[in-house]
Amino acid sequence: MIPAIYSNLCPICHEDLSTEEIEEQKCTRRNTKFEKAFENKEAEQFFQFFSSRIGEPRALQRLWAKRIFNKESFAAIAPTGIGKSTFGIAMAAFLAKNGKKAI
Repeated sequence: MIPAIYSNLCPICHEDLSTEEIEEQKCTRRNTKFEKAFENKEAEQFFQFFSSRIGEPRALQRLWAKRIFNKESFAAIAPTGIGKSTFGIAMAAFLAKNGKKAI
């Protein structure tokens, strides 16, 4: 993965988020796992849906999904080739399958 810093996107401390923290699923400033901020059964169902159709979601895609199911507003900003479009299409299909809408 290309090392990157995402400004103010840490789900724990709301400061900068590094690709290393995303991979480790942990806020290094507060030494807290992201699971503390994201515990959602629907996210797990999405990961199974994604895996069965596309393959294992990347760590950043998992983070985006957890934010969506926590009803957080955010922009999926990442370098080309990370999987933003694939994620968006998969999320829209998952939501439609469950009677929800995506914009």
